[in-house]
Amino acid sequence: MKMKRILSLTLILVFLLSSIIIGYSEDQDKTYEIKLTSCDSINTIWMTKMKEACEKISVRTNGKVDIQMYPSGEMLVYDEGIEAVMSDTAVIYFTDPSLFGDYVPAYITLCAPYLYDSYETVEKLMESDTVKAMYDNAEKAGLHAITTSFVVGVRNVLANKPINSVEDLKGLKIRVPGVTIYTETFDALGTNWTPMPFSEVFSAMQTGVLNAVEVTPGNAYNYKIYDALDTAYYSLTKHMLNVVGLFTGEGFWQSLPEEYSSIIEEELRAAAYESNREVDSTDAALIQKMVDDGVILVPIDDLSAFKAKVDPMNKKFVMYDEIVAQIASFK
Repeated sequence: MKMKRILSLTLILVFLLSSIIIGYSEDQDKTYEIKLTSCDSINTIWMTKMKEACEKISVRTNGKVDIQMYPSGEMLVYDEGIEAVMSDTAVIYFTDPSLFGDYVPAYITLCAPYLYDSYETVEKLMESDTVKAMYDNAEKAGLHAITTSFVVGVRNVLANKPINSVEDLKGLKIRVPGVTIYTETFDALGTNWTPMPFSEVFSAMQTGVLNAVEVTPGNAYNYKIYDALDTAYYSLTKHMLNVVGLFTGEGFWQSLPEEYSSIIEEELRAAAYESNREVDSTDAALIQKMVDDGVILVPIDDLSAFKAKVDPMNKKFVMYDEIVAQIASFK
């Protein structure tokens, strides 16, 4: 009897061990095809860095993780992108964290106007316990943030008149992205804002439907939006450091072998930091190129009145005071 029990236990252990080995082998043999989708052009600095990261991921996983990039809004962006991520589809969506505000309200706060003073401040905040707790809440809601450390430029106002004070924004017909954080910001600043696809901005400014757009130096220069105006002014309102993240479904993320998910996270986070250094260093050069093309640069020495206009809105955001305190602790 005793020998039979020992034999039975041995057989069970052999079966379990073989199952683990077979399961591990199947995971190693499987190729994971993932779509990385974005509205941004593949030629931007950040998309270029992500492309390089995806190539490194493929090499480090022996081709078992194949991240295919779909830039320029080719597929699954805005509502479709959110739905794909929250449905645990094999998708990584590069977008504004505030788009997931229905699932993680504090993600809206990460995009608040006049919150950051530098790219380094963004990176420090995203590495802080405050944001790590936010990530934990996101995972409970079914959302995984690979990183929220990308900064794709400082957003300013390009218009047919100079913006020297907050009063100059009153009634300005300005295009903003169709995202709540932007519409509420420019509502607070007193503009006559219009959400519109970026691809339609040039003709709208040419015909007078719009007389302004809030835009990073990269997009202003690369798309030559200022050519739509007889005289273009680029006013340094610096209303937002444009924070962007990479998001996927928590269920899908957990389905990946841990070895692979660690490599994906490591390479894409590194891409964010590399991109930030390059974008930060090229913003001034891009502005100078715009000036060389005839754009009139409008520096604004004191932004306190602009900040005062959006402050009541910011204070309503979840964890705003906590995030401001965390940022203050870096100084």
